[in-house]
Amino acid sequence: MSTKIPNKNEVSISADFIEMLVRIDRIFSGDHKRTRMWLITPNLNVGGFAPLKLYAMGRGNKVMEFIKDAETKATAQVAAAK
Repeated sequence: MSTKIPNKNEVSISADFIEMLVRIDRIFSGDHKRTRMWLITPNLNVGGFAPLKLYAMGRGNKVMEFIKDAETKATAQVAAAK
């Protein structure tokens, strides 16, 4: 039995995908059901595509930009509330 060793690009894409999942899960406070729904539901903020579909189309950078912006806004709201 042979094991396929992923090439450098596959590993990079996998790392990016995992980072995306971790960030989304953090935004939804570990609520995996909400995280899953966010990934598969078309979202006007990312061009009307489901974020997972957009990622699969090679546009993961657009999804990550949106996620990072959401994190920044959430952090600012928490700071303002203190």
